[in-house]
Amino acid sequence: MQLVVLTFNGLPRCIEQMTKLGYTYLGTYGIEGREYFKRLGFHAHMVQINNDEFSRKRLFLEHLRTHPDARAEYAALKRHLADKWAAHPDALQRYNLGKTDFIMGALTAAGWDPERRPQYLKDSTNAIH
Repeated sequence: MQLVVLTFNGLPRCIEQMTKLGYTYLGTYGIEGREYFKRLGFHAHMVQINNDEFSRKRLFLEHLRTHPDARAEYAALKRHLADKWAAHPDALQRYNLGKTDFIMGALTAAGWDPERRPQYLKDSTNAIH
């Protein structure tokens, strides 16, 4: 789930409300421009409208909406990675790193400038597959 806000000024109130819904607040969780919440089986990303993280995610989702083959491939990749890493102590990190090449390829195909690649994605080159 992606929560889009005008500013992070109301973050303390959002943390309070998300906590009431059973989410744990994890800060940026390594991704500048985003706030991360997690609960068993779910996660939520809070981003400011029109920041780079918002724009990147929006472009990626629009690419998946308009390219059914890419959407199916991404769904299959996510299932494969979830199964592959389910029992590993770093399952979430490995799952996320395993999606990086696909996500960057889809963004590039959608017109994203690879030079705008966020640092956390640059650091995940040679991701665990």
